[in-house]
Amino acid sequence: MRNHSRYSKKIPLQDEIFELHDEFISDRRKHKVNCAIGIYLDEKGMSYIHPSVKIASRQLTLSNFNYLPIQGDPDFLTLSQERQFWVMNHLIHHSA
Repeated sequence: MRNHSRYSKKIPLQDEIFELHDEFISDRRKHKVNCAIGIYLDEKGMSYIHPSVKIASRQLTLSNFNYLPIQGDPDFLTLSQERQFWVMNHLIHHSA
């Protein structure tokens, strides 16, 4: 019989990356850089884009370098729901 003890570890209530972010927010020092979520933010809370990335991005259609919120893209979610409800409504009212 296999030992599955590695799966019996206690699951944390909050992901460590969010704990690190919370620590950053509560840190009162002025000179700090938030690298927890994977993007660099300047003192105004705007994402810092490295100059080499700016040069490369001129050749692309990118305008937003931030991650989506954890909930996802609100417009995509709304359109997906509307589409799904339309499909379900169509199936209900047009099925033989």
